[in-house]
Amino acid sequence: MLKAFLISFIFMTGLSAQAQNQVPSVILSDTQIVQILYTVDESEIDASDRAEDKAQNPEVQSFAKQMIAQHKVHQDDIKKLNKRNSIEMRNSDLNKGLKDEADRAYKDLKNADEANFDRIYINQQVTMHQRTLDLINGALIPNAKNEELRSFLTHTREQVTRHLQDAKTLQSKIQ
Repeated sequence: MLKAFLISFIFMTGLSAQAQNQVPSVILSDTQIVQILYTVDESEIDASDRAEDKAQNPEVQSFAKQMIAQHKVHQDDIKKLNKRNSIEMRNSDLNKGLKDEADRAYKDLKNADEANFDRIYINQQVTMHQRTLDLINGALIPNAKNEELRSFLTHTREQVTRHLQDAKTLQSKIQ
């Protein structure tokens, strides 16, 4: 329980991968790892659905549309991986913390005024993708037992890195 809290704290505070190495690692099962991935996708889709409707900048709208499409595909890929490997998604304290954090971020997005919406959304995207990348490197890959899941996480890390770079590029344009 303490380790789950610590890794959740790292994710929510955005500590670097270097700082993560100084904190005891959390033990996660493959079933918990796939649930965490699915939750991250859900939060990205929810935020991007909102942005697709509310963003003023066409590039932000396009980014949101891209996030929706790619995260939905990722969710489908998770379901297929689960089916092939008989993995059932299971909740964890870390997943609950991620869900709570996503709910707070969505509330901030929902309450954002029109003039600041694009900036708030893109800043959240940079933060969320960086935290996800740190989580993949610091907790998910090290805990994955199933080889196909480990490979999937490596591919996911590449996608998250691209999303982060795209979000940072957009962030620099709209600040």
